[in-house]
Amino acid sequence: MQLDAEATSKRSSLPALSDIAAAQTLGALQTLLQEVPRVVDELWADPRKHSAEIQAPQFKALWQIAKDLAGGGSGVDVAKELSQAHALLKDVPSIESWPIARRLLTAGLVLRRQNHGPLDADAQGNATQLLLRFYELHTGAAQAKGVLEFLHVSKAGGTTFCQTAERNGCRTKGFGYGKGNCLIASFNDRPRWFQREQLEALQPRGGPRVDCSKVYFKKTPLRGSQHNCIKRRRYLVRHEYNIYANEHVAYGGEAGPEGAHMCHNRMVTVLQLRHPVARAVSNIKHMFDAIRHRCKNGPFLFAGDPQLLMSQLGGGAAHASSSTFSSASAAGSAGAAAAAAAAAAAAGAGGGMAAAAAAGGGGGLAGLRPEVVFGPNAMPPPRHAKLDFWLQLAPAVVSNYYTRVLLGEHVLALPPRALGEAHLRMARAGLAQFSVLLLLDDPDLEAHTMRYALGWPVHGAHANSRSGMGPGGREVGLPDDLSRLEPLNDLDMQLFRFGIVMSRLDGIMYDTVHTAAVLHGAGTARGHMLGGAAAPAGAVWTNATLSPGTGQAGADGGAGAGAVTGSEYGSGSEDYDDDEDAEEVEEEEEEYEGAEGEAGQTGGGAVGWSTVWKVWGEEGQRRSHRRRLAASTDVAAAKSADGPRPERIGCGYVGEYDRARDPWRAKRGRGGAGVGRGGN
Repeated sequence: MQLDAEATSKRSSLPALSDIAAAQTLGALQTLLQEVPRVVDELWADPRKHSAEIQAPQFKALWQIAKDLAGGGSGVDVAKELSQAHALLKDVPSIESWPIARRLLTAGLVLRRQNHGPLDADAQGNATQLLLRFYELHTGAAQAKGVLEFLHVSKAGGTTFCQTAERNGCRTKGFGYGKGNCLIASFNDRPRWFQREQLEALQPRGGPRVDCSKVYFKKTPLRGSQHNCIKRRRYLVRHEYNIYANEHVAYGGEAGPEGAHMCHNRMVTVLQLRHPVARAVSNIKHMFDAIRHRCKNGPFLFAGDPQLLMSQLGGGAAHASSSTFSSASAAGSAGAAAAAAAAAAAAGAGGGMAAAAAAGGGGGLAGLRPEVVFGPNAMPPPRHAKLDFWLQLAPAVVSNYYTRVLLGEHVLALPPRALGEAHLRMARAGLAQFSVLLLLDDPDLEAHTMRYALGWPVHGAHANSRSGMGPGGREVGLPDDLSRLEPLNDLDMQLFRFGIVMSRLDGIMYDTVHTAAVLHGAGTARGHMLGGAAAPAGAVWTNATLSPGTGQAGADGGAGAGAVTGSEYGSGSEDYDDDEDAEEVEEEEEEYEGAEGEAGQTGGGAVGWSTVWKVWGEEGQRRSHRRRLAASTDVAAAKSADGPRPERIGCGYVGEYDRARDPWRAKRGRGGAGVGRGGN
């Protein structure tokens, strides 16, 4: 698949969803149909390492039906093919949801509609019944498994997801950032953004030693078999927890990516996607702030000339306060000298506060004397002003982090240029196995997914009209050559585009469920969501376009929130203190302020991003129910919205843990292995 929109663009702004052209959307669908099942089958031959559906004899038949729908000629009996697919799903075990098969068949239907026009009435009805069956499998498996496993990719909204889980009645060891952030300490799933040796290689010459032992190097040994999926779930149900997060990487990838996997067969797996460049920017800012404030002598790690900084501070590190270095970094070389002189004066090394005021009053350029600004003692730019600094310190964080996380420990440690197309293929196969895909950059679809995929009526209220993402520039650690992040994250960008299409395919199923629920009792259980008079049974949508669903319902266009530009990599406030809880809350608020910028874009094209999901019915117009369901923040408001909902808040579809209904406990007596196919 050729994903060349970015390569041909000379802009420094983040590409909007409208930049994902029709050809790229079609390419992602074809990749799903032709590549993903084969890669899963080839690379994860061990049944413990991939979704159980791949091992089922019905799966290959369903895959073939999807390919026939997509590529077959006008002679294909679509209604019959869909009826056969529905029959093949009859005997799926109650603990399996088959997300790959669901997306394959939905993709086949989209391509069928694109290539051959609207389906006839029988085919429309069968398509609707098929998706309702997949939804039944999804919710049934969630209830049987009783546990959510959230792969928390750092700086992609995971903290807010955890807090949203708490508001929906889920249970875990701790929800607040300082109380665990949905992590289980004994699982050792804390993120490893960089290692000791990487920090040691960057220790300042001539300056004091920077020590981050208490910040980044807690419990960092590689995970082993003691953390496998069987033991994880056993621990969770023993403590009556029904959600936990993993903020590190997939399990089992210590020796190579072929063994990397999540606990798809024993838990409901959830992954949240965010634009890779925006995620990397947020991660850099977070690391800069944590090192500066919480590592011993942290500011000296960034100094362009530590010895000069020490001399300006009176010969020692004692006066190198965080605020001093923050001012120095923000102002560049001239401001650095002024800030250092001001700090030295304030500390008694240069004449007290009067001298500090004479030097410029604290490090800004305004009001400084020319000899202070342009004098011979001006410091060089800080080291973090170049992206190469961050590539040395934390190469995984700034280069294809999503791909690395999905492929495990071994790939996490590879240098940037060591990742290639083979890793992307495996990462796509890993992504396609998740039961639930959330898209941070599309707040409406995210709320829609939480409601229908998780059964959570209370959603995170993080979407707003601003498109900035906190302050930019050196004062928050960002390098001057940020534009280099885009090519460094090329694999992640391709993976992100693929994930967008997968989440949109899931949205088709959720819209089908919404339609059936809204119109049930009004003459048809399989109507459409077009507003006005009911359509014939089975007429679910019109026209074949994939869309984010974040605008006024219409044919093929709509207003968006505006793309996030290069100058908006950071605007807003990030004045953290030393308290970790307050620091993370501020960081999460900063992340979500830019959520609409990427997803609010719309575009035309036969199968492009427009404002409405419209798949295979006749012409018409759907009412935009996602706007009405967006971001409920309390239970009462959530219950007043239409559509299906869990009877009680109790963590949605996974519900309360019931020992008597636990399929693994019933099979082995005490939560052992072996129910259904697959042991992970």
